[in-house]
Amino acid sequence: MANLTQREKRQLRWTMGFNTIDMADYVAQLRGLGAVLAIPVQEHGDDYDYRIVRNLSVGHAKLIKEDIQKVQQEIRGMIRWYDNDPRNAAGILSVLGLPLPNIAREKLHFVACMPAALEQKLSRLELDYLAKHYPGRSEDDIEATKFRIKVLRNGRYEPEVVELKLR
Repeated sequence: MANLTQREKRQLRWTMGFNTIDMADYVAQLRGLGAVLAIPVQEHGDDYDYRIVRNLSVGHAKLIKEDIQKVQQEIRGMIRWYDNDPRNAAGILSVLGLPLPNIAREKLHFVACMPAALEQKLSRLELDYLAKHYPGRSEDDIEATKFRIKVLRNGRYEPEVVELKLR
């Protein structure tokens, strides 16, 4: 992993658990975290054409075709999570009132692109947890970190570290 950026290393070691009661709750948590979704709409072998969903408010969501160069440049600055469970992808689309794309059902997925501020917060949480539980160890000593999203009393969503595993 010597040639990877810190962001790439984080993407490989971080997992995010969403504690949801249903798909509407999942959408609410994604919206609360500031996610932008990329939804595959057409297959090209193992590659896809994606549409972007920026507004995750029920009734206001739209699949938008955007300039791929601009989108790639934008998401390069974001951390991404892939949800490859077709049931979750179909559920998210249903809650948002968006049509199912014309791709094989078993290949249905979505990419949640999170803002840089969330990545910074997760990094801070991870490093604070590391310092508290494993003093003297560095970020490069971390093999995996699991986060979960908790719902605060005010209805906001906050990540927390639930597990950190060292190499």
